Amino acid sequence: MNEFLNHFVRVIRNLLAKSLAVGGVLMLVCVGLAYADSQLSRDHVAPELASWQAEHFEGNDAVLVETSSGQSIAALNSDAPMIPASTLKILTAQIALDRWGGEYHWRTRFIVNGPVLTVVGSGDPYLVSEELLLVAQGLAQHIKQPISKIIIDSSAFADELVPGRSRVNDPYNAPMSALAANFNTVQLRRTANGFVSGEAQTPLTPIALKLGMRAASQESWSVGATKRVNLVTADNSQRQFAELLIEFLKQLDNGSTDRQLLEDNVLIDDFDATESTRTQTNMDGTEYIHVNTMPLSQVLVGALKYSNNFITNQVFLSLDKSQVKSFSGASNTVTHWIDKIFDWSDCSIQDGSGLSADNRISAAQMSEVLSLFSNQQELLPLKEFPEFDAKVFAKTGTLNNVRSLAGYIHVDTKMGTKVSTKAYKFSYFFNRSVPWKHRETTLHALVKQLARTPL
Repeated sequence: MNEFLNHFVRVIRNLLAKSLAVGGVLMLVCVGLAYADSQLSRDHVAPELASWQAEHFEGNDAVLVETSSGQSIAALNSDAPMIPASTLKILTAQIALDRWGGEYHWRTRFIVNGPVLTVVGSGDPYLVSEELLLVAQGLAQHIKQPISKIIIDSSAFADELVPGRSRVNDPYNAPMSALAANFNTVQLRRTANGFVSGEAQTPLTPIALKLGMRAASQESWSVGATKRVNLVTADNSQRQFAELLIEFLKQLDNGSTDRQLLEDNVLIDDFDATESTRTQTNMDGTEYIHVNTMPLSQVLVGALKYSNNFITNQVFLSLDKSQVKSFSGASNTVTHWIDKIFDWSDCSIQDGSGLSADNRISAAQMSEVLSLFSNQQELLPLKEFPEFDAKVFAKTGTLNNVRSLAGYIHVDTKMGTKVSTKAYKFSYFFNRSVPWKHRETTLHALVKQLARTPL
């Protein structure tokens, strides 16, 4: 069929070239034919993949498979804007790496002014308990008298819902905030008498206990079971950060320092002002800046391999150059980057994680992103197919009525003692209700065919 269509276009082009003498008309016709040629060359399938494409895709699905040289070997609706779900995380990661580089480290400011400690958040997505212990150790060197009050300044981020997020307990729905501990989630284990921390490295805080009780009243939670719940609101995240910091400073008080670091009852407050402490140099106090030990490249491993929505959207918000960062501002920043790098006109980026059902990107656009991301593809989850001497680095995407996959396929071919590797990039989107296994069986069948007949 493709051979017939290509022949038909060639015949029509020759006839028109012979019969039309008016330059303007001829130019318009040729433009139309060039477009037709483009569509034919893009939305076609190599004979070796024809049965694979026909078996796994329907009329409104989208797919694009290309060789490492950019040759299209399977394509259907490749220019159609589709809901990408979590495959969008690849684009967010690429923009962040382009902006800051893989060795970028987030910084958080701590200002000690007598008995008052002010914490100024910058959106660090990876302030886990192990990192907070290092924060307490570094901060202790700057505390000269016991802290009686902790002020939390999280004004760097607007207090808003992630597009597509609902206020539920699921950890993937955690709120964004400029100061966040443990991805704005708490892990708790139910006991006969209440709750204990579900992580040995994380002390139980009053706000965590409160949220555990709230979650238990809303859903079944048996004794002995461990669950991770999100902090629901930015206010809760600020309090959790302060309470965790107090607990880690208490641990140092119990033997690691030769002086008292905290008053018996520390007041926790938040900070909200037009002129944020982010714009002040030292607030007439001693400043400690904590540099997160985790570089951006490793932060992105957590975002991509574990599909962490919180990490990705913290990175996305950080891309906004405004004083108060918002999803609309970050979306504008991403759009400007896309306009500079690509010639796209029909994409829509509402958040960085793919949580919003209003995001749109085509398979052809995703292929361009994959070309840029190629040198970082090992940041993606790895799936091996030893029976085919193949491995796949790819990101899944899942929402209601959305199943997607995008990444790279490497197939080894043995010729005597020599091994050559064929590389491909691919993306496909099912914006309809299909079993999640359909996404996986589609990949398995593709890898099998490429291993059997390298293209």
